[in-house]
Amino acid sequence: QLDAGSSYQSYLWSDGSSSQTLEVSAPGVYGVSVQSGACTSTDSITISTVSFNGLISFQNTEGCSPLLTNFLVEYNSSDLLADLTWSFGDGDSSTGVAPTNSYQNSGVYDVTFQAVSEQGCVFSIDTTLLISVIPNPIASFGIDPIFPEIGSTVFTENTSQNAQSYAWFLNDVFLSSNVDESIFVGNYGTYQLLLVAENEFCVDSNIVIIDIVEDLIYYIPNAFTPNGDEFNTLFSPVFTSGIDVTSYQFLIFNRWGELIFESYDSNAGWDGTYQKVPVNDGVYTYKVRFKELNTAKVYEVVGHLNLLR
Repeated sequence: QLDAGSSYQSYLWSDGSSSQTLEVSAPGVYGVSVQSGACTSTDSITISTVSFNGLISFQNTEGCSPLLTNFLVEYNSSDLLADLTWSFGDGDSSTGVAPTNSYQNSGVYDVTFQAVSEQGCVFSIDTTLLISVIPNPIASFGIDPIFPEIGSTVFTENTSQNAQSYAWFLNDVFLSSNVDESIFVGNYGTYQLLLVAENEFCVDSNIVIIDIVEDLIYYIPNAFTPNGDEFNTLFSPVFTSGIDVTSYQFLIFNRWGELIFESYDSNAGWDGTYQKVPVNDGVYTYKVRFKELNTAKVYEVVGHLNLLR
């Protein structure tokens, strides 16, 4: 509303109207001439509007869940905008300049951007966004047999979901792109079988660990004869397989509990002496401590032996 003042006798606006005030709704130059007695005065004013033509741009509208979509507003004004507010149509919002929203589901979303210009004008633009969320691949497989023995073949059954391609790895070495795979376990040790399942946008993996553990087999005699001949001259546990030699301890005690022999070498045996002097015939106590190979299980075996000369 333009007001020329109330102390004049007549008014003449540039549009021909003759009232004291003038309502304008468009930009332009508006003039008025007023008269008071024999005196005339004129004035003019330029009316301008602040326009806002903006466009919401976005990236990443198709992919796996959660789908991260980037947003930005491009507009034709040099004004600094304040009080930015984004509404992404899924209940989430942001006040960032270039925000990212995480979409969990496919759908059509109404995205709105609102801001305030330097003149205090509130501008709002919106767009419709089609989001396509692709189901994530789920890598999964089983093996048969579940507890394989050395020298056997292990077969896989691929039970993955939402996948288009596969890759098999054995101990980080690529095997094939087959749907299913098989491996031969010919040696003791750990076999790490990895399946990577992919679709157009996403990837998932699953690992099965196969441990082929050497059976623990050992024997401890109950007597020996260190009499100078070549037979049965040393007393020691006999391990065939499955022992962790780094954790081995072998002890011999006399009848009074005195330690007379100690060794950490699984290949060493007691020759029937103490401080290089032959001991008497009789019953002695042994204690053997050792760990199972490829497991954390520790054994401690205590028994008696007969020394016969």
